[in-house]
Amino acid sequence: MIVLIVLIGAFFRLFKISAFTTFLGEQGRDMLIAKDILAGKLTLLGPPTSISDVHFGPFYHYFNALFLCIFKLNPIGPAIGFSLISIISIFLLFQTGKNFKNQTAGQLSALLFAFSPLMVEYGRTMFNSYFITGFTIFSLWAISGYFRSQKVFWLLLSGLFAGISVQANFLSVGIFFGLLVFLFLEKARFKKIVFLISGFILGILPYLIFELRHKFFNTNAFFSLLGEGKAVGGSLFNYPAKFVSYYFKSIYFLIGGGSFYLSFFIFILGTIFYLIRTQRKNILFKTVLLFTFLELGVVSLYPGKMLEHYLGAIYPFIFLLLGLFFQEVFKTKFNYLFKLLFFLLVVSSFTKIDFQRNHGYGMPENWKMDDVKKAGEIIANDASGNFNVAAILDGDTRAYPYRYIIETKGKKPMAVENYPQSDILYVVAGGDGDFVLTYPVWEISSFLPANIDNQWLITKEVSVFKLKKI
Repeated sequence: MIVLIVLIGAFFRLFKISAFTTFLGEQGRDMLIAKDILAGKLTLLGPPTSISDVHFGPFYHYFNALFLCIFKLNPIGPAIGFSLISIISIFLLFQTGKNFKNQTAGQLSALLFAFSPLMVEYGRTMFNSYFITGFTIFSLWAISGYFRSQKVFWLLLSGLFAGISVQANFLSVGIFFGLLVFLFLEKARFKKIVFLISGFILGILPYLIFELRHKFFNTNAFFSLLGEGKAVGGSLFNYPAKFVSYYFKSIYFLIGGGSFYLSFFIFILGTIFYLIRTQRKNILFKTVLLFTFLELGVVSLYPGKMLEHYLGAIYPFIFLLLGLFFQEVFKTKFNYLFKLLFFLLVVSSFTKIDFQRNHGYGMPENWKMDDVKKAGEIIANDASGNFNVAAILDGDTRAYPYRYIIETKGKKPMAVENYPQSDILYVVAGGDGDFVLTYPVWEISSFLPANIDNQWLITKEVSVFKLKKI
């Protein structure tokens, strides 16, 4: 059964992935960094966080570099890499339930994960914070391996995966706290705790090296923001409300599929289940509850707007809690009713997986990764001398995805601060030439005066315009 679930999940994530993945400014910027890594320009710094002057760890860049190498610099490579993490996570979620002696719960959790619309998007999209969910599952699977075998190797592995998750987003640090408390409750020897901490340090080692070499640049920036209430903050009185709200939002984003009523129904069922189960012994339930509370506790400290990927470390535990819930209610005299409910939940999730859209995730209408590649190749084939590139399809006016494609073809645009010094400017845009020449962005206005020297149609709506200085 689990093999079938994994195969279905793989199909959902890999089907027409080049049409459904994203290739926006952030991805273009990060692909350029990964390409530089392959050329020997190594880095210890990851993507910037949403709070100024603080960066994540560099694991994401090296992951991208690996898959760019495998796929010969084709940007679809890292997207497939994210798919593989998501597909493996389906199986490891099942294995976690099995190791904690709840195989049916693991199987049901894996099925919900495979069909979750949000997890499908995470599994076909390149984005640093989307690592959180997969590596949280990897870490939980490893700690379940320790529970089953009592071998310290699993603790090293669990700490390593937790460290990588923290590299992806600092809000997932609650997972590491959960691992420590788990070992404390298991009355583990100090030696075992050392193995766990060693694995975690190994997972964040590149970040630590950067901090040591640069006088704790990110740490100092974090504490500066902490003092301003921008990193951790909020009223103590609001903390319990945020805690409950983020638990509900986890269900809303993950299972409810944007439906408030379905999310509320599952929230109530989960609460009732918790109240019933607290008086009974189930190691998986207690473990999941421990991690859920600690991670929610960390996330609730964040003072900013709660985006769906910030809750990524909580999602695996929501799946496991639902798996446990349905495992137990399937044993009652109302099992047929609950089996119908579970079936409808899976079907509802399936209907919300977007296989029909005409654009990449978050990209403009009728615009996909293949269109970006086509536009970049046209520019690379035509370009010579001092040229630059811009785009006015979305917020990325400096055209990082196109820059990446152009550089893989052996050409190099001038730097993003050198638009005024360029002789030729290629602009990817909708509309006509007059629209492009009068578009109010610095990348174009600083290049003027110019005229349209050539135009190549990419889709019915979008062209590459070649602007030449007068």
